[in-house]
Amino acid sequence: TGVQTCALRSRDSAGETSMWIALALLVAGCQVTTAPSVLSQTWVQDGDRAVEGIALVLDDGQALTTQWFTGHTTIVALGYTSCPDVCPTTLAGVATALDALAADGIVARGLFIAIDPERDTAGLSEFVRHFHPNIHGATGTPEALLQAADTLGGAFRIASGPDGPTVDHSTSVFIVDANARVAGYQLRPSDGASLASDLQQWTSAHGPAIAVHDGWVRPAIPGSRVTAAYGVLENRGLQPVTVVSVDSPLATQVELHETFTDGRMAGMRPTMVTIEQGGTAELRPGGAHFMVFDIPETAQSVPFKLTLDDGTTAWIRVPVTHP
Repeated sequence: TGVQTCALRSRDSAGETSMWIALALLVAGCQVTTAPSVLSQTWVQDGDRAVEGIALVLDDGQALTTQWFTGHTTIVALGYTSCPDVCPTTLAGVATALDALAADGIVARGLFIAIDPERDTAGLSEFVRHFHPNIHGATGTPEALLQAADTLGGAFRIASGPDGPTVDHSTSVFIVDANARVAGYQLRPSDGASLASDLQQWTSAHGPAIAVHDGWVRPAIPGSRVTAAYGVLENRGLQPVTVVSVDSPLATQVELHETFTDGRMAGMRPTMVTIEQGGTAELRPGGAHFMVFDIPETAQSVPFKLTLDDGTTAWIRVPVTHP
């Protein structure tokens, strides 16, 4: 028949190697029995690895650390700002997914790791914000960028060519959950609708039991150590839950309080917040709230880890702003 049967054995963590090998074998006339499933696959579940050791700088000058990933889902892409095709298409897909997730009340943001710092540092903010206000940029030294890519499960290569540098990089996007762990990879992320669908399915199965709407943290007040956080907590779980305690990596202490009045006097007391299945509970001025100690003046949002009465935890992230 003139058709060669070939073995397909290699696969990288993001599934990209197997996909490209399958394509190459098909072009060569090989029979690849696993090709249809490989070629149609978009979501690859990861082994739940922690995002650690990343030492990059965000486009606003702040350090990108493990703490930055906590409290929300992050869609991470590798690329470079002078890329004319793949990177803009990928980021447009990420923007579509972010809007779809936001419509479902899912706290998410994008991160573009710019792997060519000599050309990427200037104008990085403008580049990423062109696609979506909630996509952030980060870059760093070549060594730090290689470490970050390896931590996520990706790779890139920059080489000298006759017409200047050539850049190769992973095209998958990497999904980091609210506990700063790599949850999985999305293949062919240029399809924003497919990316959104995969993430919506993943969050429905693995997303936080508690979501927050209309949340805000009062900016730090000069001369005071304390401020407060408010918002509407939504229970997306399958049973009633009670929030028994709260903490945050950005605060020295967080207490769950409620304000009460007794005649003409007002005071505060510790409390817990119970939320019925599918229901909500409001944190508001003059009622229940998070009392937050010593948040940095430069903080733009605060991640909170909620401990529930069944022993599980859920992360939310609340912006620092006036209502």
